[in-house]
Amino acid sequence: MCLRNILSSILVIFFTTQLEVNANCLIVLEDNKVIFKEGNCSKRYAPCSTFKFPLALMGFNENILKDEHSPKIQFRKGFEDWRPEWKKTHDPSLWIKNSCLWYSQQITKQLGIKNIQKYLKIFDYGNKDFSGDEPLMKAWLSSSLQISPKEQMKFLQSYLAHEFDLSQKSYDFTKKILYKETLSSRWKLYGKTGTGHAQNFDKSKNPKKQIGWFVGWIEKDKRKILMVNLIEKDFNGTYDAGPESLAELKKFMLSPKHHLEPNQ
Repeated sequence: MCLRNILSSILVIFFTTQLEVNANCLIVLEDNKVIFKEGNCSKRYAPCSTFKFPLALMGFNENILKDEHSPKIQFRKGFEDWRPEWKKTHDPSLWIKNSCLWYSQQITKQLGIKNIQKYLKIFDYGNKDFSGDEPLMKAWLSSSLQISPKEQMKFLQSYLAHEFDLSQKSYDFTKKILYKETLSSRWKLYGKTGTGHAQNFDKSKNPKKQIGWFVGWIEKDKRKILMVNLIEKDFNGTYDAGPESLAELKKFMLSPKHHLEPNQ
């Protein structure tokens, strides 16, 4: 084996190892102050289904999405259907609840690549790269579009501060469909999970690893606590890293040692 090939192999092993060791990140903010930060939060990953968050803003601002229950789109043969709950009519609320891929693809097709790229620039969303294979179908799915946990937090902060030049409807209805549940002592949880394969150094999918995101916040009265959590775990045949990321975050919030005091 020539020296160049040996060095290339060493580099691939090094960066793959770095990815496996440093994938996890948790950032928690309140009033623009860091409450907790742990892990490598600057490395970029595919946003996976957390891309539905900015996509909802785009859809409502362009009037492709009308409100939380319109438009209703019927499932058709040829749509992505590898999750049973996708095989039925969806509206914006159900789209987010079921994390329905084919509904996202109907929105991206109507928006078009140039329009999406315009919004990615407005949002300063990660690497803003929507050039991947079949971009309108899966650029955000372990492909070209990538964003770091730190950048996810910046996007979340900008959204909650209404810093983007978007219609009020876009902010309001996006928040409505991102609502997940009411926690203890009336804290309301908003946000989006995301699950997908991790990527190797050369951007190819790593079939043995999956990443899980949660990007969102809890609020009560005038308080808002913002949270971004990213985990990486072995892929066992079930895409469960996103829900697991949210479950870990709930445990974190309820732990007295982290001083979030969500019951106050």
